[in-house]
Amino acid sequence: MSRVPARSSRCRPCTPAPDSTGSRRTRPARAEWRRSAACWRSNGRARGVRVNVLAPGYFHTGLSDGLVTSKWRERIHANIPQDRVASPPELGGAAVYLASDAASYTTGSTLTVDGGWTA
Repeated sequence: MSRVPARSSRCRPCTPAPDSTGSRRTRPARAEWRRSAACWRSNGRARGVRVNVLAPGYFHTGLSDGLVTSKWRERIHANIPQDRVASPPELGGAAVYLASDAASYTTGSTLTVDGGWTA
């Protein structure tokens, strides 16, 4: 395993925006995002870092049983073209893909696993 070099002094961890309203609230977040993106472009690319997002839809878990009423569950099913809620193992294939060499040219992408909810 290769050792990751120390972080550049230009790279800073993201910090939450101060509590305010309107554009004053989003302006610091946007500036921080620009700094993070510039840091990744200058350092991450050289190390082969890929940045992707896995966006799951509704998944059936033990925790969701207590939170979702039967009426709400019917509404969810009505909006999912596959007419069912997924189980956690169904998310594994997408995670394995993003972590594998098959996704070596995939970066800056959002892989949505939601049964067609957002289609």
